[in-house]
Amino acid sequence: METTKEQVIRLFLAFLSRHVPIGQAQLATLGGHGLEAKIWFELGVPSGHGWLIERSRERGGKLIRGHRYQMHNQLGTFDRILAGHGADRTFIDGFHLDLCGTLCNTAIENFSPVVPLVLASTGRCLAITVADARRNLVLEQWPDFQKRARRLFGSQQSEGIYRRIVAYQQRVPVRKDQPAFIKPFDPTKAAQREFGLLVELTELLRKQKLSWIPVAVERYIYVSRYQRRPFRMRTYFFHFGERMAQSSELAFAEAWITSKLSFANGDGFHEVEAPPVGTTIQQKIKKGVEKTVMTETKLIDLSGYVAVPRSEYEQLVADSQQLSAFRALLQGAKNSIPAQDDSTPNHHPSPTSDVPQSRKRRTKKQWDDLTDQEQIEWQLKALELKAEMGGAWKNGSWEKLLKQDFGHHDAGISGSCRAALARTNGNFRQMFEARIQKVFGDQAKSYLDRFAKLQK
Repeated sequence: METTKEQVIRLFLAFLSRHVPIGQAQLATLGGHGLEAKIWFELGVPSGHGWLIERSRERGGKLIRGHRYQMHNQLGTFDRILAGHGADRTFIDGFHLDLCGTLCNTAIENFSPVVPLVLASTGRCLAITVADARRNLVLEQWPDFQKRARRLFGSQQSEGIYRRIVAYQQRVPVRKDQPAFIKPFDPTKAAQREFGLLVELTELLRKQKLSWIPVAVERYIYVSRYQRRPFRMRTYFFHFGERMAQSSELAFAEAWITSKLSFANGDGFHEVEAPPVGTTIQQKIKKGVEKTVMTETKLIDLSGYVAVPRSEYEQLVADSQQLSAFRALLQGAKNSIPAQDDSTPNHHPSPTSDVPQSRKRRTKKQWDDLTDQEQIEWQLKALELKAEMGGAWKNGSWEKLLKQDFGHHDAGISGSCRAALARTNGNFRQMFEARIQKVFGDQAKSYLDRFAKLQK
């Protein structure tokens, strides 16, 4: 029977496969003892699509001898190594940050350059595994984390988010017959650990110029007996969307606390029953939280080039928006949002407010504002322009193109467009051709001919 550790790895790969086929995804993880690489191999992940990052020379040597995947020894320089393989490889569809300890200090600093690689990919999936029984700075510096949370989410919102996490942790099953040397489960400390991770990850993500609101979040608590020693672990899955929100911090926290929580201890995972939305939490949150995720006016038709049809994607989005009653009370409250500088996006009024259109800030045009047809036409046009220049962008031509077509050329739109072009070449070529056929139907031939000329 598989260990819970192996189950979590397979669950993450299944999570990723909803957005990009595993055989075509580019994956990376901390190497460790090679368990993840072993599962990649079983699932047919090509050798050129997997990266193992391991700083221990002993373990690194074993990984090189035992697995066919690419190796690197430093998480902090991984982005530079990946960039050295070409612009069409500078992304990671699924990254598993499998830590021996917690996400803090050096781990955050080293992981920061990897985040844009995930956000610029097709898969846009991230898994973070932390140890529950290791030293945790959140417990030692709890007042500081509370202050940081208030700055991120607001005083009342922060308290409501924490109480919601506590309510979930109180419903996690507890074994009565566990050995005396294993410390009993403490839901309060568990909630503080999880809340601290939310704070650390929110601060890390808010520095990105790419959008980082999760479409789906899943949480797992389990006892890992890999290597025969029991350790309490936590793993969190995130799939990031490509839409912006007025308050990304609150939108991220909302997706987190409305996500499902699963638990396992030696057997399969079982979903923890969601606690009711208590009156106290309702009162605390309703006073200060404003619904911030901008309404999606259209869904991208992903069925032509990823692993699932539209119906399943729509179900995925629906699953990520659980607890509708809880989400409903996050809407409309406008009185206690923390004061912010006028230059920050969080200060802007809600799209549903009565402020005249002329006074509202105009949102910059983004990649997914284009229709499917417009996206394909832009990709072909950009590829043809690049080919005319000998295969490389020269004299600011890239920025000029973005400025002309999108009205701006900041890091966000640049990353999205570069990722879109990367999805037309190499292993993505067949998927791009299939997408052209699906989107244009009987009119696809002229577009396919244009693309074929570019491949000669």
